[in-house]
Amino acid sequence: MSGIEIPEYCGAILLPDSTLFPHGAFPLHIFEPRYRQMLDDALQSHCMMCIGTLIEKEDSNPAQCTADIGTVGLIRASREQPDGRSNLILHGLLRVHFDEWLNDRNYPYAHISPAESTAIPEEKVGMSVSDLRAAVALALRPFPD
Repeated sequence: MSGIEIPEYCGAILLPDSTLFPHGAFPLHIFEPRYRQMLDDALQSHCMMCIGTLIEKEDSNPAQCTADIGTVGLIRASREQPDGRSNLILHGLLRVHFDEWLNDRNYPYAHISPAESTAIPEEKVGMSVSDLRAAVALALRPFPD
């Protein structure tokens, strides 16, 4: 069985406070016309799209409002509704760097390349785990026992 080939260019859904992790699943409800077109283009070609994280209010230049690193995902399931909206599951494949944003589509479209992962130095692992546990505890605090 051969590996999956990541495209050089890919559409990206830009979302605030959202991250798709490699090997993670990300449910999406596609309703905006630009993202409907992106989904159609992806399904007609490589069946992949990226999730980019908005770090500022979205504007016409994604380089100004989107984190440099996102994740490319494979469309695992997609169901179009009678009104043209779609529900899909995106399976995270690989962290990518958005090298260049292109203006030739009506949706965010970028040249992408694999993003190198950097290991946490051994002496900082304990502190990183502690910080992560504290963040999870804070996020769960509003939920009932």
